[in-house]
Amino acid sequence: MRLGAMTMELARTGTPARFYVQVGLHRLVTDVSLDELEQLGTQLAHEAMAWRRERNRVNPDWYGVLNIPRTATADEIQAAYRTLAKQYHPDTSASDSHAAMTQLNDAYAVLGDPQSRQQYDATFTP
Repeated sequence: MRLGAMTMELARTGTPARFYVQVGLHRLVTDVSLDELEQLGTQLAHEAMAWRRERNRVNPDWYGVLNIPRTATADEIQAAYRTLAKQYHPDTSASDSHAAMTQLNDAYAVLGDPQSRQQYDATFTP
């Protein structure tokens, strides 16, 4: 299950009811059922979305982050993202560009997906 930048893995540990959950670098071994683990995954996904919404509330102008007009096409969005990602990528940038890359990735995650972009355009007015 993919949660933003994190991946959650479920796997049996040998006993029938024992699973481990790994989210990022954290591993939790538990004796719960698969249904309970799926509920946990759903809860984590909802919490991640709420966290993203709160973070996006602080800087919701994703068009401004990518320096594109609101009428940009999908190809223009992708081209702008790639250009800025090359500029701010930690491997090619001498400055501390982690915050800039985080913003670029968030902007592209919202604007690069047509459904997310439609929802964003409906809720955000500059």
